[in-house]
Amino acid sequence: MNSHAEEKLTIEKQLVGIVGAISGTVKTETRQLKAGDKIYLNETISAGAGSGTQILLLDQSTFTIGEDSEVVMDTFVFDPATNDGKIVASVKQGSLKVISG
Repeated sequence: MNSHAEEKLTIEKQLVGIVGAISGTVKTETRQLKAGDKIYLNETISAGAGSGTQILLLDQSTFTIGEDSEVVMDTFVFDPATNDGKIVASVKQGSLKVISG
């Protein structure tokens, strides 16, 4: 694998958090989610009818995604040394509750 491909893979797989609580059917484009699964930058998280999940972010923030929702984490920057950061998420449909860290 050349360095450009490795760099692209690293960017695409930036860890932003893990799945905490989950109820019903919640998935990304490629997998069904369960508690403890890792969430990466630019993944679309979809919760079906009667479903939802709580994502625990690396900066100690919490995202609660409600039923019939689709959310994408577009930007996640966090410096643990200074506790400075930036989060940008797109809610394509449904609901998202955020508690900052």
